[in-house]
Amino acid sequence: MSSTTVGAARVPLPDGTVLRGVRALPQHPVATVLVQTPYGAAAQEPMARSWAARGIECWVLDVRGRYASGGAWIPYRHVAEDGVEAAAWAREHGSGGPLLLHGASYAAHTALETARALHLEGATPADGVAVSVPVLGPGETAWDRHGRPLISERVGWWHEHGFGPRSRNPLDAAEAQRRVNAVRARGVGVAEAWGWPSATRRAWHELWSSPRVDPALRWGGMRSPLLVIGGRHDPFRREAAAIARGWGGPSQHAEGPWGHGLLADLAPGHARGDVVAAGGPGAVLDGWLASTVPDARVRRNTVPAPPRGAYRLVSELRPAARSWTHTTTAERPRP
Repeated sequence: MSSTTVGAARVPLPDGTVLRGVRALPQHPVATVLVQTPYGAAAQEPMARSWAARGIECWVLDVRGRYASGGAWIPYRHVAEDGVEAAAWAREHGSGGPLLLHGASYAAHTALETARALHLEGATPADGVAVSVPVLGPGETAWDRHGRPLISERVGWWHEHGFGPRSRNPLDAAEAQRRVNAVRARGVGVAEAWGWPSATRRAWHELWSSPRVDPALRWGGMRSPLLVIGGRHDPFRREAAAIARGWGGPSQHAEGPWGHGLLADLAPGHARGDVVAAGGPGAVLDGWLASTVPDARVRRNTVPAPPRGAYRLVSELRPAARSWTHTTTAERPRP
């Protein structure tokens, strides 16, 4: 039986900042995966161990200014430059095999931006990118696709996660509603009275002028294989599908009956059992890994990755049938 050693991860940056987190090392690793999160790397140890169980060394880093990492935390800042350094360090000091980028929600944003930055700098690209319920950028969090402001969602997130090294408890319902009403009545400038640090207030103001991302323009030059796992009830559902379509290399877009929390959104019972019986998101990941990292240790009952010559695979989990359905195309990558 293989064993996993979990220890500390450390990545020094050129400006003297040190990113820290956890590192799960299996026996005889065949690849390395990098995750960068603002939600606490230590809490992600079970996820890191799940990668190690597949034979893939996993580095989970706190982003700049969060939890164990040094520096100052400003949402959506330093993502590209820190990601390039972390990827280079993990490739040099990791397994020596392929390097994958992974993450969910904000961590998906860090993975996607790191992949793009590696491409733009002419650095060694990631060998694969796997993201779940991705947040593409600040503009997608601030405005829905109809141009309506997502005030309630942003007030809550920025209070909990927008500043400081650790996340805070949510606002109580009455205070949250009071702040939402104030923003609607007097504009986003009311945050000046909420006691936030000046850098956070500036970032909050910039959030509301951030444009939405065009995935084809931003990631159309990518050539690494991409896996995107979206949720039918995720507020970023359309963005997950859009990046799979706009990605320049082979892509797989898989969608199931969950929300932003993936399986955590499914209550125990018949429906959850049907999703688990179909393999859930893990079966999709295993199928993609079987193609991307052939030496990875994956389950036999997996969802297939794009066959040779097919550059788009759309997979949908149907709980009633306890199975996935798949549609492939032969679309070629952009020149």
